[in-house]
Amino acid sequence: GQAKRRVVLVMPAAYDAGAGDEDAWAQLAEDVYEELGAGASAFILLDMTRNGSPAVYASSSILDLFGCESEDILGRPWTAMCGDSTDMDDRRALEAAMYSTEECSRCLVCPTKSGEFFWNHVYLEPGARLGLQYTCLSCVDVTHLVEARGDTGANMDVVEEASRIQALQMSTVKTVLSILQGLVRNEQDHEQQGQIQGQTISGEDDGERQQREVQEHDFAEAMSSVKAALTNNSFEDLRRILLDTDDAIFASMEMRASFSLVIHDNGVERQVCVNQGNALHYAICRSAFSAALALLICCPELIGMECHWGEEVLESDVENEAPSRRLRSFNAVQLANRYGEFFEGSNTDLSQLYFSMASIMQYYTKVVQHLNAVGREPLRNRLEEEATTGETLLVELMQLTAYQITRDQEAEELIYPVPPPIPYPSSRHE
Repeated sequence: GQAKRRVVLVMPAAYDAGAGDEDAWAQLAEDVYEELGAGASAFILLDMTRNGSPAVYASSSILDLFGCESEDILGRPWTAMCGDSTDMDDRRALEAAMYSTEECSRCLVCPTKSGEFFWNHVYLEPGARLGLQYTCLSCVDVTHLVEARGDTGANMDVVEEASRIQALQMSTVKTVLSILQGLVRNEQDHEQQGQIQGQTISGEDDGERQQREVQEHDFAEAMSSVKAALTNNSFEDLRRILLDTDDAIFASMEMRASFSLVIHDNGVERQVCVNQGNALHYAICRSAFSAALALLICCPELIGMECHWGEEVLESDVENEAPSRRLRSFNAVQLANRYGEFFEGSNTDLSQLYFSMASIMQYYTKVVQHLNAVGREPLRNRLEEEATTGETLLVELMQLTAYQITRDQEAEELIYPVPPPIPYPSSRHE
């Protein structure tokens, strides 16, 4: 038969009509329908290489499920489907799986566009195991199964139906990823590879091209591993990754993640969004302090890099005014201080940890210089020791930072001594 047209490896997003090759996703839709017919479950595709891992494709059935338009999903993170009632532990489990090679399923409470809530069974599989940059999520409304769980007479039917739904989702996701892999890696269209943007570089021979592709693959794997370690708040995994390969350090610097969260500020809920965040920003926002220290020691340049912070601000001088958005650029020190301020009234311990992290980062260069001057063991060596835990490292750096702050204060008092108090005038006349 006629060879299928090769699709660019960096496949154009369905929401970006100017990206070229606009019918690539239409080809995917046709192939999925040809394989599964109308019985495919609703699904979306996330591009894990783009800022914030946005949805780049949404099946028509997913729009029906959420009662929304394509612009409500495309170009946005998958969490746009979630609501305030969505369990955070389930969300984190799904996020961790997205940056791994493991399948994952969870049942989430999600809102439709009209505000009605339903139980959404999400099954996902990362395309990384197939060399793809996409993660596929399948969604099915299982509200009827959740509500029937208490009916003992219907338990067997519930189990059977749940198994059927999961099998359908697995079939849909695996089929979608398989079709994508065929579109992207179709060797029958190999002749067009040199014309595809980003696939070849003028003047490259086969050996140079292969070497570059290996380097790009290793870098992408390092990026995925760093994100997964941070999502899981795993100091051990991140330490191993950073010490084993330079790619992980570069990936931490090049990482451009977007994430949002709700913060309670003096009894008021604020929606906060961080864009263009590197690995250290991500660690701070997830309260992954030990992981942040591993990044700090291996790549101190991260401290000065800025992310874009946006928070909803209520106009206090106008009653019932819609929230406006305040945009700022924050480095890691400012970001940690901002979180410390947010939690100051509601969680004193967490607030103090954020302030301590801000101080550690602010004085980190001076702490390193002091350790070198007195011949102490470098922090990199401490990180390499298997016995060193994230908690012990945090305590040590807090102590070293406190010592440095005290030294700076004492030095400042020597340079600018506090003048003696002026004597109080005597009431007696000499």
